[in-house]
This record gives sequence, C-alpha cells and structure tokens, in this order.
Amino acid sequence: DHEAAKSELEDLARNSAKAIKTVSEFLALGGSPRSKLSWPGDVYIEDVNAESDFGLVKTIIDTVTEYGKM
Repeated sequence: DHEAAKSELEDLARNSAKAIKTVSEFLALGGSPRSKLSWPGDVYIEDVNAESDFGLVKTIIDTVTEYGKM
C-alpha cells in the first residue's frame, strides 16, 4: 500500500530529522557548529535506481527538509 509506506517513511524521516537537529544544536552550543564537523551531510539515501519509487524518495527529502531546519 503506497499511502501506508508514505506515512511510515514520513514518520521515520521526521523522527530522524528531529534527532539530528537535537544533536546538531547540542554540538553547536558546545562550540562545534555543523560547518566544522567532518561529515558531509546528515541524510544518506542508498541504492536509488530506476526501479525506485521517486515519490517516496521525495517524501523523505521533503520531510527531512521541513523538520531538520535549524
């Protein structure tokens, strides 16, 4: 069911984005802003190919963008 998968991905992405944001804010308060950290990004999407449902990939990206803003 596409709608159920979309809803589940939104929940997972929202929770992950909020957790990443919490850690990033804590690190920034300690003098380590994200711009000084060694990793290039916080969200990694693996194994996207021509058979992937790009609507679901977009759901992840849109949700992380919304809830991960600092």
